[in-house]
Amino acid sequence: MEKSSNVWVSQMVLIGQSRVKAPALALKIFSVFTLITVLNSSLFANGIVRDSLGAISSGRGGANTAHSDNLSILHDNPAGMAWMPGSLRFEVSGDFLHRNVEYRDLDDGDDANAKLFALPQIAIAGQVPGTGLSLGVIATFPGGYGAEYDLIHTTNGTFSFGKREYLSEGSLLKILPTFALKLGERVSLGGGVGVGISQAKFNLPYTFQTGAFANQPGLLDVKSDGMGVTWNLGVQIKPIDGLTIGISYVSQTETDQEGDFDVDITGTPLSGLVTDPTASYDLDYRLRWPRSAHIGIAYDLDWGRVSVDGSWYNWQDAFDEFHLNLSNGDNAQFNALAGATPRDVLPLRWRDSIALKLGYEHFFSSASTLRLGYIFNLNPIPDNTLMPLFPGTLEHSFSAGYGHDFGVIHIDLAYQYAFGREREVGTSSLAGADFSSSSMNAEAHWLMITVGVDLGSGPQEQE
Repeated sequence: MEKSSNVWVSQMVLIGQSRVKAPALALKIFSVFTLITVLNSSLFANGIVRDSLGAISSGRGGANTAHSDNLSILHDNPAGMAWMPGSLRFEVSGDFLHRNVEYRDLDDGDDANAKLFALPQIAIAGQVPGTGLSLGVIATFPGGYGAEYDLIHTTNGTFSFGKREYLSEGSLLKILPTFALKLGERVSLGGGVGVGISQAKFNLPYTFQTGAFANQPGLLDVKSDGMGVTWNLGVQIKPIDGLTIGISYVSQTETDQEGDFDVDITGTPLSGLVTDPTASYDLDYRLRWPRSAHIGIAYDLDWGRVSVDGSWYNWQDAFDEFHLNLSNGDNAQFNALAGATPRDVLPLRWRDSIALKLGYEHFFSSASTLRLGYIFNLNPIPDNTLMPLFPGTLEHSFSAGYGHDFGVIHIDLAYQYAFGREREVGTSSLAGADFSSSSMNAEAHWLMITVGVDLGSGPQEQE
């Protein structure tokens, strides 16, 4: 056993004889990819939490908790890695998003600038020969938000900055090493511990909600980033042949955000009290991405497979309110007005959400698969705190996908269309009433491609 384990480790880390060149090259690609995704995470802008990752899961409606045929399971349910076909697999995905958001209020309206966003994912996983242990690591973007508009600003109907940019960008990148262990022939346990890297950027007119500046408007330019621990845990059970039950838990990712907070109050009522209407502060706040729990069932048919997943997202604890802490202000007059460490609390009051994911796969052959899926998301955002900066209003998704195995190379494609009902805000509970009497409508088009490569020999089975 010790000898076979050493062989597996050498496959994962060495460049030498021809049989180990591919695994070593895959790890080099993984290292470079991880660096690139960290440097370019600001490209991500797709809503708050993704309901599927990669082409295989997305093609069947995001149902993945009871599966083992793709490396997105390292995030969704690492226990599935124990049943992974082959002994060593490398996988890279590109998920491409085009999103349309329409916002209207009493002053004017705008469509969020349409852009094409590319969201990469990379993973590698393998089984330790002679044991029931599997190891893997994944870098993926499971959540984020973003929008950009040009809108006329008003505060309480009495003051306006005129037409201004409203911009938000934020993302969560997870780098998650995982393990899975077979506990007999029908049960596996898996888990992982890694790091979550979060970044956020806002540029907009803003009305301070609380504190010394309460109900006062300003133009903000805010940037922050942070890191925190993230982990997951899962189990898969195969009570009878052809039936798999999966249960998983994904932890809350809590990041201590730090950055810059620049404010400009030119032309506002407060500007008459200062000679310089601009100030810069150090910013810190705690950002929480929600914990979630998932249960899924996959059942094999003679010609295909049906899958059902149910998910719960704990938004109530994550996006209840943001506490923004400012310090080290560079304008003494601002410090005299608001104190040396002003604070603001932004209330969001999001509710817990659930999702239902349905998938069907038709096997034309052992190498060719058609996938269809549907997802329903219960939207967590209340009307009275809805704002266009967090356009997470999608409720329904329909998807289709196709995959083909070319020997050791597997290529999968998927398309997903997501939409939600038009949301309307009567009287916003946010100070300033900037978003009162408004409406928002959103839709998204996804195109996913996943390429997998089997780098080691092992049993080839259709999950």
